[in-house]
Amino acid sequence: MATFQQVMDALLGVKRFQRNMPATGAATAAQHQGPMLYHDLWGSDTFDATNSWGSSVAATGGVAVGNFANGTGLFRALRMNCPAAGGGDIARAWGLKGIGLPLWATALDNSVYNKLTMEWSCQFGASGASIDNAVTFMGLGTGQPSIRTTADIGGFIFVSDAINTITDLAGTETLTVPTGVPAITVVNKYKMILGPGATIGFYINNVLMATHTTNLPGAQVVYPAFSMANDAGGANSMRVGPLRIWMEES
Repeated sequence: MATFQQVMDALLGVKRFQRNMPATGAATAAQHQGPMLYHDLWGSDTFDATNSWGSSVAATGGVAVGNFANGTGLFRALRMNCPAAGGGDIARAWGLKGIGLPLWATALDNSVYNKLTMEWSCQFGASGASIDNAVTFMGLGTGQPSIRTTADIGGFIFVSDAINTITDLAGTETLTVPTGVPAITVVNKYKMILGPGATIGFYINNVLMATHTTNLPGAQVVYPAFSMANDAGGANSMRVGPLRIWMEES
């Protein structure tokens, strides 16, 4: 049988816990957080090509997990490497777990989750001058893998060797040329927020770069995708650091 002191300690402990609880609004907001669909820190030295991610390469392209120099230290990342000085390399990786879309469909306005966020850090090995603009892509797409020319995609691409944002519906595109894009050869955080409603916001380092409301992907299922190719400008690589994708009710 519990002693009087134990009962009092238990009661006081409950009171202390209640005093330290967040305000009602904060608690409610936390409860709206949905499932974490992807959360990759690339902790294993062996790229998981069976359960989590698929990959493909062409020419001397390669896909591997490792530690890479970022100017100030080491950067843990999944690297799509295109080392050929004359171009022609391709390296691609894509998630194997599909994500149901579109969140902006009228029938889903009152669904449990009405917002999806994908964010990842990334560093390119060289400037856009050696990036093949016809292939290179970061974002969500229908293909396994998705590249720049795949229909029904949303993400970041390169046009004239500079970062653009894209949404594509059955081959019809909306493109935006962002301003104030930082150098791609340092580690930046890229983010896409889908919804609520018919909108996709594109962010770099938490700064809004573009908002698309037209030609949003119409596919029912999409996959995270990273496709890298180089051209005659020289060797390059795409190094994708920590990545996470989750749903929530806004």
